[in-house]
This record gives sequence, C-alpha cells and structure tokens, in this order.
Amino acid sequence: MKLGEHLLIDIICENSNILNSLEKLEELSDELIKICKLTKLSELKHKFKPQGITLIVLLSESHLSMHTWPENNSICIDIFSCNNNLDIEKVKEILLKYFVINNIKINVISREISKL
Repeated sequence: MKLGEHLLIDIICENSNILNSLEKLEELSDELIKICKLTKLSELKHKFKPQGITLIVLLSESHLSMHTWPENNSICIDIFSCNNNLDIEKVKEILLKYFVINNIKINVISREISKL
C-alpha cells in the first residue's frame, strides 16, 4: 500500500548568499508548500554560526525540511507527502527561481508498506 511520495533534492548552486538567508528559505518553503498543495502546521528553524540553516516545516501531509551548507554552496531539501501527487516539474521551476543551479539531483521515493 502506497503511503506517500518523498522527494530528496540535492542542489549545488552559485548564489550561496541565499543559503544563509532564513527569510529567503522561508519564502521558498512557502512557495513549495503552495505548489505541492500542502498544508503548513508549524515550523522550526535554526541559523548556525557562522553560517548554515536548518528549516523544518510540519505539514498535515507530513514534512518539508531544508539544510544548507553555504561553505559548500549546497542545500538538501526533503518533501514528504501522503498526497501522492507531487509535481516534480513545478518543484524544479520554483527551485530555478531561487537558485543558480550548477548541479541538481532529485530522487523520488515511493513510501510503501505491505501487509503481512
């Protein structure tokens, strides 16, 4: 039985300044939540010294998380949803609005259980 879809997104980008901007990453997460038709319940965020951010959003459908490493020009984003209708092309469009991407890897994992 399919429980949901889990997107694992790894990005290396040129504009590393966004990777240390909590405001921009919150804006990005809100856009991703909107285009994926998800419902935000709450969020937890932390800005590390001297750099790096972790942002975790609790969704009624599961969660979204972002972890940045500005010193490596990289961000990892996870979106897990029980909706089973994540539109990867729309997600890519949003990501291209925010990042000058050198490399992107998107894995889609179908989260399933089987009855015994």
